[in-house]
Amino acid sequence: MTRRDINMTAITETAINIGNKDGLDSLTMPKIARSLGIKSQSLYNHVNNLGEIRIAMSISLFKSLKQELLEGMLGLSGRDAINMYFKVFHQFCMDHLHLNRLLFLPAQDQSADLTAAFQDVIQILIRLLQDILPDETTIDLYTKTLMSVFVGFTMNETNNAFKTNPNHQDTNLSEMVDLIFKTVEP
Repeated sequence: MTRRDINMTAITETAINIGNKDGLDSLTMPKIARSLGIKSQSLYNHVNNLGEIRIAMSISLFKSLKQELLEGMLGLSGRDAINMYFKVFHQFCMDHLHLNRLLFLPAQDQSADLTAAFQDVIQILIRLLQDILPDETTIDLYTKTLMSVFVGFTMNETNNAFKTNPNHQDTNLSEMVDLIFKTVEP
C-alpha cells in the first residue's frame, strides 16, 4: 500500500481484519502499521491512538450491520421482521466473534458519530416495534428488554455457556423473542 493509500478507511478495514483474525486484544499500532506496509510512527500521522481506531472500527461495524439488517428484512414486517432482525444481528456477531466488545460495549460517550451509528441500528428495531406496540413507553420497554435478552443470549453463546447445538441457535433466539411477545398478545 502506498503512502497515499493510507487513510482512515484503510486503517479501519485493516484493524477489523486483524481483529477478526487474531482478536481485539491482539490489535496494536505496530501490527496495524505492518499490515498496511508502513512504519508504526507513520501511522500516527493519520490517527492519534488505538482508541481512535477502535471507535472507527465500531462505527464501521454498526454501519455494516445496519446495511445487513435492512437487506435481511427486505419484504418482511411485524414479528417476522423482528425475528429476522435478531437472526441477522446474531449472525453478524458470529461473523465478527472477536469484535463483539465493539458492538456490545461501544465507547459512545467518546464519539457523536459512534452514538449515531449505534442509534441507527436500534432505530430499525424501534420502527419495527412501532407497528405492533401501542405506545412509546411500551416500545421503549420492549426495545430494552429485547436488546438485553439478545446481548445476553449472544454473549452466552459465544462463551459456550449454554452448550447449545449450533444448528439450533437461531431457533432458540427466535423462541426467546416469541416468548417475550406473548405478554402483549390478547
